[in-house]
Parts: sequence; C-alpha cells; structure tokens
Amino acid sequence: MSQHSIHFHGPVTIHIHDGAPGDAIVSASVGEAEAARAFEKKQTFDPDYDGRPGYDADFLDVEVPAPTVRVERSREMLTGFDGEPLVLAYHHYSLAVNKQRRFAMWTAANVDYSPEMRGDETRADFGDDGWRRDARVPAGYQVDDRDFYRPARRIDRGHLVRRDDAAWGATPEERAFANADTYHWTNCTPQHERFNRAPRFRGAWGELENQIKAEAQRSGARLSIFAGPVLAGEDPEALGVQYPLRYWKVLFAVENAQLRAYGFILDQSRVVARYGLALDKELDFEAFVEHQTSLQDIEATTGVAFARSLHEADVLAGASPVEIRHPTDLRRSFR
Repeated sequence: MSQHSIHFHGPVTIHIHDGAPGDAIVSASVGEAEAARAFEKKQTFDPDYDGRPGYDADFLDVEVPAPTVRVERSREMLTGFDGEPLVLAYHHYSLAVNKQRRFAMWTAANVDYSPEMRGDETRADFGDDGWRRDARVPAGYQVDDRDFYRPARRIDRGHLVRRDDAAWGATPEERAFANADTYHWTNCTPQHERFNRAPRFRGAWGELENQIKAEAQRSGARLSIFAGPVLAGEDPEALGVQYPLRYWKVLFAVENAQLRAYGFILDQSRVVARYGLALDKELDFEAFVEHQTSLQDIEATTGVAFARSLHEADVLAGASPVEIRHPTDLRRSFR
C-alpha cells in the first residue's frame, strides 16, 4: 500500500458551488439502470451474524482504531451485556447505534479496490436493494420504511458505508455477503435525494463518495473510512423521527509509507429547507456546504472520539476548516 497515493483530482471531481442549474444531469446513469434490473434477483445474505468479521483496525498494516463515543454522549448508545456501547460487526465494517436517535453514531469500514479483490459482478448481479432489520438490535431502535423513508418521498435511504466500497472479497460469496450487509437499516440514514445522488443531482455526499472511489480504483488502493451522521439536539423532526442535517466522513490512507487522515463535514440543511421532503423545484448549487475539517472539530461536533494516533495523521490538525468549492481547495500535506 505504501506505493499507492490517493489524489483528489481526475475525471470525477467535487463540484459544490460552481456551475449553473442548467448544468444538472437529469438522465439516468448506467448505475441507475443496473439498479433497476437488480430487482429481478435477490441478494445473497449471510444468516450467520456470529461469523461476521467486522472492521479490521490493522487493515492498512498500521493500526487505525475504530471510533469510540465521548463520555457525555455514552448514555445515548445501545449497549451490550457488559454495559459498554454495542459494536455490531458486519462484512468489512462495524458500527455502533445511538438508541435515542435510532441511527448509527459511527461506522468504520475497510475498503479494498485492488483488482484481485474485485470480481466482474455488476450491481444487478448482486440483487435487489432489499433493506432488512438487524436481528441483534431491537426493532424499536431501527428507523425503517414505515417510520420515515416511504412517506418522505424525497428522502433517500442513504448508505453510511457505501455499497460499492464494501462489495469486495476473494470469492464471489464474500463479495455478495458484503454487498447485502450494507442494506441493514442500521447502516441507513435519511439523506435528501439532492444531497445523496451524484449522477442525477450532483449531491455533495454522492460526489465525495464517487471521488474517493475513482481515485481508489485508479490506484488499486486499500482504505479505511469512518462515517456517520451528526446527531445534534437541534435537528428537525418529521413523522416522529428527528433526522440529521449534517454528515461526517474521515478517510484514512497510507501515502508514501505514512498514514494520513482526511476529515469532512457535509451539510444538507439548505437543500432540505428549500426543497422540503417532497421535491418539485430545480437544483440550487448554493444549497450544499462542504468543509474539510480537522478530526478534533469532528469530535467536538459529533460526540465521536478518535485515537490519539489518528489525530497525529490528520492533514488538517490545528488548522481552521476549509470550505470546498473545488478539488484544489483540499489540503493534502502536513504543515
């Protein structure tokens, strides 16, 4: 991995403010067409929850410990028999649930885009987008279609751990199991379609995900990615669900034999305020706000905590947040 580099440039770029409404892409992409065909086949789901390996902290050959939760937020967490926050293991990722909000507080995923770990399966080959409850979590702590997603027509079932990122493995079965595991309600959060969807609306979350994927594919990279919603007390409520307006993501990569961390906070509050939950207007490119920010700021904003060693890898440690208007705005180097 030490010879690989992740560069935020190329054919897929993060465009948040530049452009005009007329530039919006409105035709369906190849990926969307595949998704439509996927409903003809069922997912291959692993029924053995005890056998799931979960997130691997040593995946990058340097330790990247999973997040924890700050003491002041610990009472909000779903706990295990030992009274500690329950960490749920899946194929290639793990997460912890905030029981008060019924969404994941954090996710931690291992991502491998090396050619030998990627088969020739398409999204349609993996099967339908069949979301399911996690049997280890009481149903009351999982927001599902009936609670929110079906009646809120313009709110997407937003993956925290991206399906494409997780669907890797040495065998077709491993890739299929990992793909299906991302369709647990525990890995889902409400994201406005104009925030989530990159191909059609150039949504901020989707564009950032596509940028990471494109660069990882180009270099055959292995990454570790943390992500989650900002579960703030002032978040709005609809249909009995208090839904998040901001999301965070931290990307870890080994570049030139050194671990580096890139943190982001993305805000969908403007697009939700303008379009509501039932969209019928054109895209406003000023509706999205994206910042590259330090891990320390993400901790203060989210209530999630990162190991000291990860702060030392932060390319923006001690610096002010940077508003991202173009990929060249990204800070990549140690000061």
